[in-house]
Amino acid sequence: MMSTAFRIIPVVAVLLACLWGSAPPAAAQSKKMTILEYYNSFVMWKKLGFEHLIDRKIGPEGRQEHASRGAYMYNIIVDAPNGFLQYATGCSCHQEINSYAIFKTAGGDVYLSASGRNLNFYKFVGANKWIDETKTVVPETGLGAFLAEGASPASIPANVRKCSAIFYAVPRYGTVVTAELRLYSKHQDDPERSEQGWKRLEALRPAFRKAYRYTKLNLPWDRERGIITIGKKE
Repeated sequence: MMSTAFRIIPVVAVLLACLWGSAPPAAAQSKKMTILEYYNSFVMWKKLGFEHLIDRKIGPEGRQEHASRGAYMYNIIVDAPNGFLQYATGCSCHQEINSYAIFKTAGGDVYLSASGRNLNFYKFVGANKWIDETKTVVPETGLGAFLAEGASPASIPANVRKCSAIFYAVPRYGTVVTAELRLYSKHQDDPERSEQGWKRLEALRPAFRKAYRYTKLNLPWDRERGIITIGKKE
């Protein structure tokens, strides 16, 4: 005679199949994965040229590891509990900050967000498999978002527009991405840039402040819909 335990198991299997379909969702399959594992999976998929980060601890909250193509990673932060990873590349005179954070939906989908001069969202669909969902997750955020109510982007002086750049930062704590408007030149980090060039850029600051009403935009994560929304302006 079949025991009670063996009668229950098929019932549980049927219920799980109804809930998950043919297979458990990616989040259920990888619930034990850390930000480090997600990042390494992402790097393998994107073939970014960096080696995988490994768990070689050099401080209370950071790890440092050599990367390929002759580049180096510096000041690496791997915050597994908060799903956050950050490192700098380049020499000490002009480093670029690379930040990654995990965002999850109410339905269990997992996204890896990468921030810097751009904001990108990639959906995890299995081991070393990702889908670029930036266009469906991230709203259009141009210079007009930083203007006063009713102001037209055409009101921004051409020289100010040329040196206006939006920088994104994914959060280490919470789920609100920030977009910051800065006065910036693509040659700003060039160590050979002349002092006169720096002065010309700085001379635009009064016009920059006059042109824009805001310099910071909060972009909260909508967990139910799986999208970034436009929030408070500062």
